[in-house]
Amino acid sequence: MSPHSYHEIFKLITMKTLLSLLSLCFVFNMYSQTDSTNAEPEIKWEKSFGLGLSLSHTLNINPPAISAPKEGFGSTVSVDAMLNYIKENSRFQMRNDLSWTMALYKANSQMPTQNTSDILLTNHDFALSFQKSGNWYFNLILNTETSILTLFEDNYLRDQNALGPIQSFLNPYAVTINPGIKYEINKGLGISISPYVLKIRGVTSQSIADKDIFFQDKDNRILSDGHYKKTFQEELGAGLQIWIDKRIGKWLAINYKIIANSNYLENIFKNGTITGQFTTNLFVYKGFGITHKGLLKGNFAQSPFKPFYNQVIVLSYKFAK
Repeated sequence: MSPHSYHEIFKLITMKTLLSLLSLCFVFNMYSQTDSTNAEPEIKWEKSFGLGLSLSHTLNINPPAISAPKEGFGSTVSVDAMLNYIKENSRFQMRNDLSWTMALYKANSQMPTQNTSDILLTNHDFALSFQKSGNWYFNLILNTETSILTLFEDNYLRDQNALGPIQSFLNPYAVTINPGIKYEINKGLGISISPYVLKIRGVTSQSIADKDIFFQDKDNRILSDGHYKKTFQEELGAGLQIWIDKRIGKWLAINYKIIANSNYLENIFKNGTITGQFTTNLFVYKGFGITHKGLLKGNFAQSPFKPFYNQVIVLSYKFAK
């Protein structure tokens, strides 16, 4: 190939390179201009974490465990966390919150320490609005409940009778699946209705399942090999959830949820359940304050109707961003 041909090829490559660079500069300039006038919607994560730790007074009304004390002073740990995804002008939103309350009770120095509360609750709401900036959403709510501590007979932290644990992490657990429609009256206040609610209950430990503690309301729970089933599914019918999550001034914040369900094909007031989760934060100084937490659980099939209610009051610190 002659030097002239090499020279022509070099010129051609150079011209193409310059044109490519000019194109890139043009595209970058257009992008910069578009970005300056039409900024991407801000992706916002709402986060908070709260910790409560104190000696507190525990009150139990109609406790499900006969051995649980009606009242007394004990050590209480309370943990709350929230993580929400909110993007401006986006039809999708995601809300997640977690609450764990653990209370230990000791009647006197001679008695072993007992557990009076160990409940980990999480709520997850995935929603897609009918239209941008709308208040109506298609949504899927997942409510979960489990325990954290390993407990033994009579809710002791030690195996006094060498019978093995009766409760531990994910033993027992419950997951409620609520697909439906929700309406947000305003931020932090809304209602969700589900035409069909499915609940999955179970344990992960076969030895705990074989103690037949948590699912005595279920028939046909014994397998052919003599062991007990570890998982059950329940169709709960229709579901209703109402929540209030509000900051009132600088001193008060409330997070209340009412979760109810019932089979509309039967007597709705005889086979349903209701759960209430109530958290009230009274701030004193820069996140430090007092937290009141209440849990209400009732079964409409119970006659007479005696819902279980548990509450704790703790000194707390909450960080929000």
